[in-house]
Amino acid sequence: MDTVLDLLGVALAWIFYGLTIVGLGALFLGLSCRAALLSFSCCFWVGLALLVTALQIFNLYWGINLFVVRPTCVLGLFCFWLFRKRLNVSFWHRLKPWYILPAGLVILWVADRALGEPGVYDSGLYHFSSVRWANEQPLPPGLGNLHGRLAFNQSYFLFVSFLNLLPKRDDGHNFTNSLLLVFTIITILEMCSEATADRTRKTVFLLLGILVFFFALLFNKTNPPGISSPSPDVAMVCLQLAMFSLALAALQPKCTKRCTADQTGRAGSPSRPVLGGRLGDPALPQDGSQLVAQCAIQRKLQTIQVAAVLLLSGLAVTFKLSSIAFSFGIALLAIAVYLFNPERKSLSGPIVASLVTVLVLSVVWVGRSVIASGYLIYPITATACPVPWRVPPDRVTDEANWIFSWAREPGVHWSKVLADWSWFRPWSERVAERPDFIFTSCLLGFAGLLLIFFSLQAPKAMVNGLRRCAAFVSLGIVCAASICFWFLTSPDPRFLGATFALLSVSLFGIALEVVESDLGFSLAVTMVTVIFGFGFYLALSANGLGLVRLRKCQIGSRIPKYELIQRVTDSGLRVWVPAESDRVGNAPLPATPYFRRDLRLRGDSLRSGFCIQACPDQKIQ
Repeated sequence: MDTVLDLLGVALAWIFYGLTIVGLGALFLGLSCRAALLSFSCCFWVGLALLVTALQIFNLYWGINLFVVRPTCVLGLFCFWLFRKRLNVSFWHRLKPWYILPAGLVILWVADRALGEPGVYDSGLYHFSSVRWANEQPLPPGLGNLHGRLAFNQSYFLFVSFLNLLPKRDDGHNFTNSLLLVFTIITILEMCSEATADRTRKTVFLLLGILVFFFALLFNKTNPPGISSPSPDVAMVCLQLAMFSLALAALQPKCTKRCTADQTGRAGSPSRPVLGGRLGDPALPQDGSQLVAQCAIQRKLQTIQVAAVLLLSGLAVTFKLSSIAFSFGIALLAIAVYLFNPERKSLSGPIVASLVTVLVLSVVWVGRSVIASGYLIYPITATACPVPWRVPPDRVTDEANWIFSWAREPGVHWSKVLADWSWFRPWSERVAERPDFIFTSCLLGFAGLLLIFFSLQAPKAMVNGLRRCAAFVSLGIVCAASICFWFLTSPDPRFLGATFALLSVSLFGIALEVVESDLGFSLAVTMVTVIFGFGFYLALSANGLGLVRLRKCQIGSRIPKYELIQRVTDSGLRVWVPAESDRVGNAPLPATPYFRRDLRLRGDSLRSGFCIQACPDQKIQ
């Protein structure tokens, strides 16, 4: 019974914060795109980007406390009520029961996993500390001097801190990643419901929905258990899947010029999908003026999707810098969709507003990096700024080298790892044992064999098919470029997120577009179903379901506590440090796993920030 109450508490928190964020997104899209129905899932992702942008600005002056959280929630819920009639939730009625039932079971499983212990090692190292700093203090200058990882400037922790105070303090880690997983599922369901007449895209969206559950399974043992932890790795998988789904929906063929020009009441014969159907489909209205109206609605929906992709691409970079290649590529695709729209001038409202928001988000993010570390982008020493609280360059270089080396060969000093390519063999052996690598390699290989087979059997049909799949080709190129960037920088599998799987899905989408016969299409889907079944067998064998049962009624599990002691720096500053391990968890401020004697305050309080001994003497309280 206690577990049921816990699940209900998590679900209520999802609804409360979900509607708040949807309301913020509806306000943005409703004002910038006045005459259109608003996509429910797009409103969430747009609202999330707006919320994080605002939190970044708020945290320059205040901690993310109840005086910030309560008014923001009231505003979001009020906007949700205000725009409720313009929110397009009709996609639920178009979904088949055999889509809704599995999705509901996965959401229930996510709620259970959200109750688990926050077992990610890095959460004890600096995640919880980052959240506590955001809740209790405005961003102090030179925070990276206290602990280098606090200068990573990941806006994700601001989002966790926003969810960390209601209904009670320190439950944000249970809600954050699980909420993102739920809305990723909702996004894919909505995009799938709009692709009813396009069998290839409908199949791909279904595969993306299955991938959400697959990757969630991996966050137990294959990857650190991040669903119940404040870990940005889970968030990155969610953002990548959401960006891919929205970009694929925005890239699908829209209305033709003939439809726009046809005012005579004749539907003509175009065969491209419009609002879940095809022009000329008997299920759609055949009056010419109605078709024109349908086309106008579809173009506005595409514009909203492009706006959401642009905002998500900027947000993803601020969440985790390793996503920059994927986010940049997706953003370029979204901009190309808008530029090639013949009516882009009339649809410029949401796009311009999104670009301005991304610019503000990026500028504030860079500014916060300078405040936290003294570098435009930490830990890149070439971006150093002449500020007195700057983290010493030798420590920044050491931090960057440890990131690069740990991704290749954990536990070995970076000077040995980065000296040559001896790390590649043990790295490749570790990666080859992962369920996600085995599964996506099988899917990629099968899709490649299909393309080779069709190119040999029917070269002309192959060429015609490739002309129809520019969306999948473009998305595949973005994924491939992202994988190259990942391998050359920090090739830790958890930094890759879902990119490799999305590359496989893109290639399979190309193969399905080439298939012309119904039998060939059905056989291809059947084989992929077998491959997915094999992938889930591997994932379950390595991770299990990881179901959680709490011993007493509470929302989620408590944050682990570590034994701490106070040490005093040469300047008299008292700092909490772990007695044995290198994890401080949710320790009182200031806390660091790595004590440095030359650390000091720049002024009389934590708000003044930190610097190294070279700062002028100031009185310490």
